[in-house]
Amino acid sequence: MTNDSPPTRDSWVTWLVVLATAVGLTLVFWGPLWQGAALLGGDAFPYYYPQKVYLSESLRRGELPLWNPLVGAGYPMIAESQTGVLYPPTLLLYRVFEVQTAYAANQLLHYVLAFVGLWAVARRYGVSRLGAALAGLVYVYGWFAPRICLEWAIIGGAYLPWLVWVVERWLGSRRLHDLLPLAPVFGLMLLAGHFHLAFLATLGLGVYVPLRLWLGDRPRGENPHPQPLSAFFFWRRERGAGDALWKFGSVLIAGYLLASVQLVPTLELMQRSQRQEFEHGNDPGYGHIPPWYLTQMVSSWIWYGPELDPDQALSQVGPYAYPSNTNKVEAHLYFGMVPLLLIVGALLRGGYRREWPWSRSLTLWMVVGGVGLLLAIGWPYVVLKHLPGFGYFRGAGRNSVLTALAAALLAGAAWDQLSGGRGSSTAQSKLIWLVLTGLTVWDLYTVSRWVTYSTIIEAPLVAEREASELRTALPSDRPVRLWAPGANAATLLGVSSFPVYLGLGPEEYFDPVHSSDFDAETDVKDPAAVVKHVDWLRRNGVTHLTTFEPLPSDLWPVRLITSQFDRLLSRVWARFDRPLLLYELLDAPGLIVDRSGVAVPFAEFSQQANSVSFRVSVPAATTIELRELAYPGWQVSVDGESRPGAASDSIYRRVEVPAGDHQIEWTYRPRSLQLGAILSGLILAGWGWVWWRTRAKAPSLPAPSSSQ
Repeated sequence: MTNDSPPTRDSWVTWLVVLATAVGLTLVFWGPLWQGAALLGGDAFPYYYPQKVYLSESLRRGELPLWNPLVGAGYPMIAESQTGVLYPPTLLLYRVFEVQTAYAANQLLHYVLAFVGLWAVARRYGVSRLGAALAGLVYVYGWFAPRICLEWAIIGGAYLPWLVWVVERWLGSRRLHDLLPLAPVFGLMLLAGHFHLAFLATLGLGVYVPLRLWLGDRPRGENPHPQPLSAFFFWRRERGAGDALWKFGSVLIAGYLLASVQLVPTLELMQRSQRQEFEHGNDPGYGHIPPWYLTQMVSSWIWYGPELDPDQALSQVGPYAYPSNTNKVEAHLYFGMVPLLLIVGALLRGGYRREWPWSRSLTLWMVVGGVGLLLAIGWPYVVLKHLPGFGYFRGAGRNSVLTALAAALLAGAAWDQLSGGRGSSTAQSKLIWLVLTGLTVWDLYTVSRWVTYSTIIEAPLVAEREASELRTALPSDRPVRLWAPGANAATLLGVSSFPVYLGLGPEEYFDPVHSSDFDAETDVKDPAAVVKHVDWLRRNGVTHLTTFEPLPSDLWPVRLITSQFDRLLSRVWARFDRPLLLYELLDAPGLIVDRSGVAVPFAEFSQQANSVSFRVSVPAATTIELRELAYPGWQVSVDGESRPGAASDSIYRRVEVPAGDHQIEWTYRPRSLQLGAILSGLILAGWGWVWWRTRAKAPSLPAPSSSQ
């Protein structure tokens, strides 16, 4: 039995209740973040906070930071997309609020957006309001909460349900006007930062939509409830499926092109990054879910607990596991025991009655979820890593987001099945729903605290930047470059530092010719290693070093500046009982040198987000080298006149100057950004024209006919 009526329209009061529920769940799971607390651990300080601090400071100065000069010798911030330099919510929040408030608000906002989106999708499939709320809980807090240490996860993943919602709305009407919103929604998902979940959304919809169109379905609001098994095995191919698929593909491509302003600079960086080859740890199968670890879905007590460490088990390659590293966050896939039992119960009930418990669309999501699960175990990447897209991203386990979405929808529909159809509105069923939902909240909350790498601390550490003892001890009258034990975190002091940590970074930072393999734990007393490392430090503009332990004075040409607890970095690096040591590297030439590597006197040094300038005085014509990364888009002028950069085998910027006093200025104006902006503008104009042309058409078309 099927229902051909359109999906029920929910009132604005219902939507307000759903919104309030979404906000309430963020209070349950992330209440301290609402009160000003912060995250510590995982990638928070090695990656996200340093980026966001620099973004916030630049925006408050009235600059849009296209380049970040603090990480190593700099990198194109616009191209390393995780900062979300062009993402509207990020720009607004970090311009208006201080860093910690903006960081927390950005994530909480997207938790709300994801929950409401999944609720809306479930309602499109005919799931009851209570079942849809359960589905939203399972999707958002089963998959994303343990990944709170990965900022991009929820910010990008919040758009996946809305993409599905737009697609389902279009499948229900077949009006191009209803499909067109897919492009801006997908464009926003790409601007949000990380592209992996956008790629997985493309993959999931690329499997789902053709199957829906080819195998046929009722586009006007099908019955999500029991059907004869024959309805599952004998499906109908719709006429016009090819034309509809062409429209879907065209609008999806338009979504990619709308984000060209972000994608083109990223493509440029990708061609010059460590990910152009399967080297430097760039194994797409990293972060997979070993087949034996899939038992976490049905026996969570074996793997999760305050005294259990899944990483210890995952560090050993078990039977049939893909031969690559993984970790408990990337390999996490858990829906909660109650939703799992609901799904099993619906299947058993359907088998007993010889009925298939779900609609055809939800059944297709089982297929999509199965594809995601297969990719998540890693083995398909033996072949797929050679295909465009698959070899670019690390983290095979992230494919399980498709499995999580499918499981959430099935759980919501299963509630309807077992509660008597359409969720039941009796007081008894509502009470049972409250109990089961409460148990699921407790289950997912507990697991999210055991699995993640982040902990919540009451006082945000970024607030201690100005009071940092190391920051005060560093010279402020000249540019400083640090060698620090924790990658990127030292940039919070407002100075550049090595080593670097970049998910997508210039290849020079990963090339053994230009990078340092110095191990601070084992090489600090090795004379040969020290000599080699000191030479590398001087050649790369390092002027100061921060260490955990004292450096042997007979090996290291350094001067101790201070040794004390630092209220910022000591806490970031968990050095609560020992001081941090700050040294000056003696005879360090610094960032501005001549062709032979000798320091050049300079004055009026000024560095902004997209430019750097200084004045030099040289007795004879020479080549001035600024030890910041030479990268396409940097233009140099001498005394206001444009000059070509000097050709060399150096990775740093060079320009030839005659004898005398000269004002040198480098400005970052990437052509890739200009090209991307033009392309985005053209596509936006074209999209707007098509929208205007189609919106006045008939409100709905008859349901497409089908043939056996």
